[in-house]
Order: sequence, then structure tokens, then C-alpha cells
Amino acid sequence: MRFGADLLACGVFPAFEVHPPMNVSVEPLLALPPAVDLSSGGETCRVRRLGSGPRLLLLHGGPGLDHHVMLPLALPLSRHFEVWLPDLPGHGASVGGDAPLPGLRETYERMARWVRHLEGGVEFLGGHSLGAWVVRELLRRGGVRARAAVLLSPPAGTGGGQGYLPLPTGPGEPSEARRDFLEQLRQETGDSLSDEFLEAVELAHLRRPTAYGALLEELFKQLRKPPPHCRPGGPVLVLGGTLDAITPPAGLAAVASATDGARLRLLRDCGHLPWAQGDTEVAREIRRFLDEVSRGDEG
Repeated sequence: MRFGADLLACGVFPAFEVHPPMNVSVEPLLALPPAVDLSSGGETCRVRRLGSGPRLLLLHGGPGLDHHVMLPLALPLSRHFEVWLPDLPGHGASVGGDAPLPGLRETYERMARWVRHLEGGVEFLGGHSLGAWVVRELLRRGGVRARAAVLLSPPAGTGGGQGYLPLPTGPGEPSEARRDFLEQLRQETGDSLSDEFLEAVELAHLRRPTAYGALLEELFKQLRKPPPHCRPGGPVLVLGGTLDAITPPAGLAAVASATDGARLRLLRDCGHLPWAQGDTEVAREIRRFLDEVSRGDEG
């Protein structure tokens, strides 16, 4: 099947370029509900909800990406969890008119208001890159309670300037942002991006990272300094790839060390988006960790 073509046939998404056919399961893709605008705590975010079970809020990375890049990871997780995939404030469809794109602190504060007032709350938190930073801040500042959290490729250095990957500069053309984003990932992963991931990127509303001036500058600072100490109040899994050029293993270890009770799991031969190569190992690791937390709570 073709990931994009089947979603298009369902009327879920507008037209976009379709990649060649590939071997993936058709049923979960055809069942995708549309993303909706959801207001909470005075903030409105575009969010897609998948599956049923304990609620897992999964925040995408960036700057410049949106929730679509998380779909190849969220789909297998949605067989066991109710996965919520919001666009972060100022990203994707969570953009308020002509308002300037938010900086790092505003991104956190707005997301904290939205999450804190969600009806039904959240059981588990997860985030990738920028989203992982937001999740850790939610835990560190006590803004949101969760039974456990997963930090995927969280941005952090070790005090020595590691973890810097130059990001593209130039006008904010979506097509150029998409091209440059994929080129960076190909350099990291040896051109082994899965077709499913490429289709997910085609669905995304991307902006060049340089469009987020304040956010990008503040995020770079996180890549150059040790992470602050965090008392999360529950188990945390720090998960990343051994080939990550943005947050290398030393940076991941620094995050785990500075987070009370955190576990560190490194995935071999993976870059900054370890699910981009089509392996389901990331989803298995997340499910194994959250299932173990659930069993411990029940015991």
C-alpha cells in the first residue's frame, strides 16, 4: 500500500506527493482519525488521538516539525495506549494567526497550561528532542503529574560543547525545510529512512528551524550545558541512538544522571530519530517500560 495514498482516499489529509508502494499494515493507517483543535487552560493545540488504553501524551521534536513525524512510532503504541499527538505551540497547525513564533520558555509555559488542564489528565508523558525537553521541564517544575515519562533524544550537552549539529539557514519555504530536514537525517542514518517515515514527513507542515529565532538560540544553549537536576516523582526512561549527532550518548547519559531514578537505554546504529529507519524497537522499549511501571503500580 501507499501510506499517503490510503490516507488521502479516506479524506483525512489534503493532496500531497505520494511515494512508491511499500509493505506496511493497512488497517491502522486507514483507521486514523483526523486531528482536531482542542482548547485547554486557555491554549489551543491541534491534536491527533489514536488507539485506546492508558493515556500517553507524546510530544514531537523541533523546531519546525509537527506531530506527523511521530506517526510511525505512535501507530504501534496505539495498539496498547491512547496516544495523544499534539502540535507544540507555534508548530504545525498550533499557530495562532500572525502571532510571532514562541521561544523556548513560552513553548514550555503554553504547553504546561494546555496539559495541566486537560480533561482526564495524562497517565504517561513522552517527548522527542524539543518535546523531551518540554516533558522534562513539566516534571522538573512540577507542572504536571504523570505515572512515568519517556525522554527520546532529549537535548543536552555535557558542558564541553558536544551535541551540536548545524541547522539550515535561509527563507522559510516548507519544501526547502522538508528537503533539508531529510538530508540531515540521511547523513545520520546512512540513507536508511523507512518509506513509512518519508510518507509521514510528506504529511507534515514543516518550517525551517531558523524561522524560530529565539527558540533555536535557546535550544542551542541546552546542547552546550549540563541539564539541571530533576526530581520527576516517577520512573523515567531516557532513550536515544548511539549515532545521534545532536544529543550523543554522553549527552543522554548526562540527562539520565541528572534525573532522579532515570534509566538510560541506548539503541545501536540509530540517530536522532531512532524510529525513522522503520524498526519497531523504540516502540517495544517504550511499551516494555510503561508496562513494567503499570505492573509495579498494581503490585
